[in-house]
Amino acid sequence: MNRRRYLAASGALGLSTLAGCTSSGDNDSESDPTTSTPTPTTTGPTTTSEPAAPEITDSSLLTGWGAFGDTLDKQVTGVGQGASAIIGFRYEANVIDGSIDITEQVSVHGPDDNRVGLEESTDNQLVDGEGRQYWEHALYFDTSSWELGDHSYEVLVRNNATGEVSGTAEGSFSVVEPLTDQDATISGVDAPDSVSTGEPYAFTLEFANVSDRDSSIVSSLSVKYESSSEWSTWTEDPIWCNVAEGESNTWSSGEVSWDTPGTLEFRVDAIDETWTVDVTGE
Repeated sequence: MNRRRYLAASGALGLSTLAGCTSSGDNDSESDPTTSTPTPTTTGPTTTSEPAAPEITDSSLLTGWGAFGDTLDKQVTGVGQGASAIIGFRYEANVIDGSIDITEQVSVHGPDDNRVGLEESTDNQLVDGEGRQYWEHALYFDTSSWELGDHSYEVLVRNNATGEVSGTAEGSFSVVEPLTDQDATISGVDAPDSVSTGEPYAFTLEFANVSDRDSSIVSSLSVKYESSSEWSTWTEDPIWCNVAEGESNTWSSGEVSWDTPGTLEFRVDAIDETWTVDVTGE
């Protein structure tokens, strides 16, 4: 039921820098989860003799998106409140005169059916070949202010070269309580055992969801020197990582460095899990 259709304006927002996490397992994709800027990806052209509107073939809430295939491989039914709801979608669209000019739009409605989010993305690029091609992308929504409960979404795709608009793809998901220390653990830390003072490094945390629900890690990070009993909040904003039930996912930091030697202890506050790094003098 297409009770809501937008895409009325010709202008649209460009691709944004997106924060998130990458999945571990057989469907890994190489991407920087803190600065991911995904663009649509084609699998190769199929031919058609008649112009046609874009057709959305698949859509879902995802744990993350970084490559073609993730819309099918990383589907979940719930996201933890405070994490990003990632709506991925795959569609067919016509390449015209060697280029693609597409606007994608996702709207999300809350438990009371009021709209809580609307995001758009436009992609205009040269493409090899002509005819029908498959594309895939995802748009991200901050759920910090969203109510717990069932949400619905609608996806539209417009071919800007012809003005043709797809049918509306619809789906639903739940905003749920984030994972706690009873629900998740740190299953791996990819970080140096020791660094020198002033030496920049980055690290990756792998989270395992041991609960019976799809949700997210949403947490501050704290740090202290091992000799101290006082923790200090390290991150200005909470980190988040969406994790499917019984699976794992990773979150990666930017570069950090430390000026004072000693053993540093780090903690993911929401699940009360820690790891250490030795900082040595030069």
